[in-house]
Amino acid sequence: MGFFEGLPDRTIRAGENFAGAVAAGVTGVRCLSEGDELDLAWGRAYAAGTSLGPRVTGAGRALRTTAGHGTCFPRHYTRMSLELVCDGPDDMARAVRRQLERGAQWIKIMLTGGLYSPHETCDGGQFTDAELDSVMDVANQRGIPVAAHCGGAEPAIAFSERGGRSVEHG
Repeated sequence: MGFFEGLPDRTIRAGENFAGAVAAGVTGVRCLSEGDELDLAWGRAYAAGTSLGPRVTGAGRALRTTAGHGTCFPRHYTRMSLELVCDGPDDMARAVRRQLERGAQWIKIMLTGGLYSPHETCDGGQFTDAELDSVMDVANQRGIPVAAHCGGAEPAIAFSERGGRSVEHG
């Protein structure tokens, strides 16, 4: 799905991609951090039998901190609602519960930065210990796996020690 396309174009592209996946024999996909929660909508449509395509296991929007990974993207990216900006343990817990309410089967967090802006690094953590604990406590309590955008060894270890299931881009 195109990063900077509008919702109608991304919806059409998703349908084309899912049709191609089925034609290739793919029966399920995992989608982490999709704009406008398109992954959750496709997953619901497939589960209801109203859409062709593979089974979609989605996370909806990723959780990030203020000035965290993705901050420097253009306004369209922000309007696309790819991420939820959360600060502090209570905000993180509320965001996890919101994603579950929307139908997420995974939670994705932007635990470290990337290469997009001067205030982020691939190996530097962007969550406080209390924020990470809050996310993991709620997800573990509900039996929901958590994936982390994570490039550094120390944040990856802290994440896995708390029950994290998948390190992305590490």
